[in-house]
Amino acid sequence: MRQLVYHIGNLIYLPAHQLQSARHQVIWDTFTSFHNVLQNEQYKSSFQHQTLILTLKQRFWAHKQEENRVDQPFSTETTMLYELLAIHHLLEELHRIHLLKERYNLNNSPVSLSS
Repeated sequence: MRQLVYHIGNLIYLPAHQLQSARHQVIWDTFTSFHNVLQNEQYKSSFQHQTLILTLKQRFWAHKQEENRVDQPFSTETTMLYELLAIHHLLEELHRIHLLKERYNLNNSPVSLSS
């Protein structure tokens, strides 16, 4: 959770006003999707969420490659894409932890021998 707060904090300081165009709708949709994942009891992501993340990954690598080619620092969009992908990774980790917890609870639940 601390790492999640760290990455969200990084997003707060980015100039999001630069991302108002329709081209950046996938970024705004990802925020909504994160909210939905966090509201899910098991932190499970939907197929639509996975599709958004795939789009973010493709866009991130394209931006990074372009910025490396012209030797310029990361743009606001590249930084935001990185932070969103990091948050996604942490949400996947929360889901895995939840699954492990459920498995542990099932394996350690008391067994009644009476019929």
